[in-house]
Amino acid sequence: MLEHGVIRLIEISIMISPLILILLALRRKVFRKLGKTARLLLWVPLLLQLAIPIQRTSVHSPYQKLTAIPLADSFAETVEQIEAAPMIIPPTQDALPLPQDSPTPSNWTWGEGLVMLWILGMVIMTGVNVIARVKLKKRLGLQPCSHDLREEAVRQMEINRCLRIPVRQSMSVHSCAIYGNLMPRLVLGADFEERTQAQRRMMLDHECLHVKYGHPWFLGFIQLLEIVYWFNPLVRLMMNQLRLDLEYFIDEKLLENKPQKERIDYANLLLSFSADHDQSALQCLNSKRTRKRLKERMGWIVNKKRTPWLIAAGIVVICAGISAGMMLKPDAQSGWEMTMKLTLLQNEATPVELVNTGEIKVWCEGSKKALESMGMEVPVTVRAESWISASGEAMTLTDMQRGAESLAQLEFGEIPESVTCFMPEDRIFVKLTSDQLLQPYPVADGADAVARIQAISPVENPEITCRWGCYAGHQALDITDPDNKQAPILAIAAGTVNTTGFNQIDGNYIILDHVDGIQSFYGHLGEIQVEEGDAVAQGQTIGIMGMTGRATGPHVHFYLIQNETALDPSSLFQ
Repeated sequence: MLEHGVIRLIEISIMISPLILILLALRRKVFRKLGKTARLLLWVPLLLQLAIPIQRTSVHSPYQKLTAIPLADSFAETVEQIEAAPMIIPPTQDALPLPQDSPTPSNWTWGEGLVMLWILGMVIMTGVNVIARVKLKKRLGLQPCSHDLREEAVRQMEINRCLRIPVRQSMSVHSCAIYGNLMPRLVLGADFEERTQAQRRMMLDHECLHVKYGHPWFLGFIQLLEIVYWFNPLVRLMMNQLRLDLEYFIDEKLLENKPQKERIDYANLLLSFSADHDQSALQCLNSKRTRKRLKERMGWIVNKKRTPWLIAAGIVVICAGISAGMMLKPDAQSGWEMTMKLTLLQNEATPVELVNTGEIKVWCEGSKKALESMGMEVPVTVRAESWISASGEAMTLTDMQRGAESLAQLEFGEIPESVTCFMPEDRIFVKLTSDQLLQPYPVADGADAVARIQAISPVENPEITCRWGCYAGHQALDITDPDNKQAPILAIAAGTVNTTGFNQIDGNYIILDHVDGIQSFYGHLGEIQVEEGDAVAQGQTIGIMGMTGRATGPHVHFYLIQNETALDPSSLFQ
């Protein structure tokens, strides 16, 4: 599950990056005169998406771009790639095999490597932050301040109605600052007593407003986000700008309804801190980049002209709408049942000849728009060509399946460059003969098994989206909950957890043992909530509905098993 979480963070990071660049450019050029609140509200949708990594999907996502690839061209290019591939004849399969766990890889998978890299990055970033804080604490050399200074600071806290926090003094800085996030402290500069009464009041009011609006804790929160999204430098850029906007917010609050003279005095006070090259303030205003920001801040303080609030509100609403739209994940692909024409692959080592023509069904994935963009009407029906080798042996569909697949399918956002077609579940075709192609699998009635274990529905509010045999090789019921895409999956009867696992087709799955050798299978789960060997009661939640593996929407892939044969549980819903 951690792999899915990291991939989701990367997806969110990728989708949010263009927004960060756009807002940074607009804020510095077009939105320079926006008010204090409007500046902060611009970042709210992005912060919410970073903090709550839950993605919404929509066909209207701006990333739902489809490449129009003619079907014939797609096939032709694929065939060219595999013309020289040898034909492989797998052994005949007499019964539908049970899903097997993927073999344990000797090396890490790319997903595990990605998780380890992400964790390593967070550890390094956390270490860097801890070291920086230790160095800062050592440099500050905090010490108790005099009784009079503490009383003056506490009095200003009461006037500003902010939380009373400890007051300390540092001989290493000349400005006032809030130090710490979880337990903040007010730090007074070395020459605080030498300042005028008006300057001391202004400095204390500034820091008290930071505490009043919860900025120390909020800054700690965005620093955590920086650590989580350490791999995206644009997130760090956004957080730096957000810190500056918080300063603008406090400046404006402090100088609200103040005459121009007080604004100029306040600007001069900040300039006096920045001009101190011997003892840097906490804001480190001596760097070139910070001097540029200081110049912008001085202009903001001195110039009282702001965008009218009604226009500013409209800008914020428009930007929020655009942000929400650009953070939509492309809609999951649709699945379409169709019969597909398989191109004959000539191979000198294994000459083949055409035999009887029959129709076979394959499953194609891709949105309806993707299918139509390739000039395909939905649904599509074409003929399939079958063949045998020169020796008279029936050929398999192994290589023909590859010939029918499209060239590429992007995993991110499930955006298809073209439509992907495959044989259902990769296990239903054994040999390519016209008899087998046209002869459906016998229906294994599970009514007796359902009655023996007195089964209940695995979904409390069931809706069957694909019944047994709804397309070739579909030996199960696909059940969803129309009102809950993350509905709990229930044990249909009392039993024991035989197997929990994952494979590329069924995704996360569970097999339960019941009486008389009857088993129940639950596939495509988003989450498994039991372990092998656990005893489960009828109706107990064993997992959460999902769409892991090869699935086109949230559902549970459900069937019964007895004597290694899949049984149709449809009688449960009659």
